[in-house]
Amino acid sequence: MYANDNIYVHTLSSIFILNAPANHVKGENAPFKPSRHFNFASTGLTDYLTMFDVEKRRFARVGIRTQDRDSYASLLLTPTSAKFDYSDVKMDLVWMSRTATGGNIFAVLKNDAGEYWFTMFNPTTLEQSIFKKMNVGADFANAKYFAADPNYATLYYGSGNKLYAYLPDANRELLVEDFGEKIKYMYFPANIPNNSLYVDYRSNLMVATFNPSRPATGGTLRFFKTNSQGSVPQAAGTTTHGGFADPVEVTFRSRAGGY
Repeated sequence: MYANDNIYVHTLSSIFILNAPANHVKGENAPFKPSRHFNFASTGLTDYLTMFDVEKRRFARVGIRTQDRDSYASLLLTPTSAKFDYSDVKMDLVWMSRTATGGNIFAVLKNDAGEYWFTMFNPTTLEQSIFKKMNVGADFANAKYFAADPNYATLYYGSGNKLYAYLPDANRELLVEDFGEKIKYMYFPANIPNNSLYVDYRSNLMVATFNPSRPATGGTLRFFKTNSQGSVPQAAGTTTHGGFADPVEVTFRSRAGGY
């Protein structure tokens, strides 16, 4: 939970440390100011909450287990083969995936020259598999919504009315679709049951748009089956649901019994 420039962690057995910010590095006098973009990666016995210090421009994390969590955060240790220093990134964080996508953390960084960089790293080993300057157009600067493809490592983003895909392998972007109405939210649902009833939704990209000329019914949810990087089409629509008000956030409720 993000509140008052702090990140808080709650587990069933750690209520007693609910009021202690997770963004406090051991040995430092006060918590650092974290980005609103943080990542929770489930990796087995220990899960990791990865955070970004917006003032010192560095990554830190807290280990979380079933019974408790670390009392303090620790800085990410930079591997010898690293492409950048986790403790001194020298860039601002634009966006970071909320969960480990395909076993990796996706992040977009911006340097002081205004250049955007894409990175993908493992939350457990901290190995950096991708770190490159992004070849993107002017619309990227206005992108507000991002979603990382768990199957193909493609980064999708919404800028105004337009849905784009950034292809790390080829280091290029392509326009997927112009909806003619603003994108308001997007994500890949991760908790939809593997059931034939949900074939049009599970693991598909969801894009919410809104037409302000119809305030009560102008919201639309669109689902896309994504394909490997550079495929034609890059993403194909599977189903659409309309008649909503302005979408603010969307999630899927999984019911007991897998339905």
